[in-house]
Amino acid sequence: MGAVAGLAAGGSVLSAYSQIQSGKAGIKTANRQQDYYNTRANQVINQGDYQSDLITEQGQQTAATQKVGFAANGIDTSSGSAQRTQDSTIENSLADASQVRKNAFNQAYGLVTQGNEVVNQAKTNNKSSRLNALGSLLTGGSRSYSMLQ
Repeated sequence: MGAVAGLAAGGSVLSAYSQIQSGKAGIKTANRQQDYYNTRANQVINQGDYQSDLITEQGQQTAATQKVGFAANGIDTSSGSAQRTQDSTIENSLADASQVRKNAFNQAYGLVTQGNEVVNQAKTNNKSSRLNALGSLLTGGSRSYSMLQ
């Protein structure tokens, strides 16, 4: 009977150890995922900056093309509707560029938040695995004691 009780206690210890290790492994995995999400967030912001710069440049090029077109037709480009058209083109491109940057920031924020949530969930799971390990030890101890009685 004593050997069976010892085996039951040993099984409980192994189960508890396994649960604790599982919780630790979950945190390591979550940290790697968080690193990935942070890297992706930086890439998204860099891509947004790049696209924003392209949009701004395209707006300036379009305004310059408009100015050349107006001037080629003998229209004064420094005042009136010609100037307003060019200003509007540049303002619209700046607004579009700003929106692209905002969208990139929001997407990056979502990625970072998702990474943080993965880590928080892993920490919660780790706490649960530790409590389960304690429960395994208590249950195993109780069974072993009952077997000895």
